Amino acid sequence: MNHLMQVKNYSGNLKELAEEIGNMRYDTLEEFYKILSDKFNSDSRHDAILGHQQVSSKLKKIVEYHQMIQEEFSSLWKICEKYMKK
Repeated sequence: MNHLMQVKNYSGNLKELAEEIGNMRYDTLEEFYKILSDKFNSDSRHDAILGHQQVSSKLKKIVEYHQMIQEEFSSLWKICEKYMKK
């Protein structure tokens, strides 16, 4: 696995990327964190198989945090959805 220093096919810097992601709708951010959580969960399982228990454990903790963030974005979206332009 290659651990990249920047996002492939993205010409901006990480600050710009964070700004763009942060400007997405809350329901979209919930889905983004779900996808990211799934990726880290897969990585955690892979590292566990390789015997990298510390890495696997840390990734599992990150997955838990991402799941909490998903729940918060879901709750936030329920509050804001009625105010969004259709």
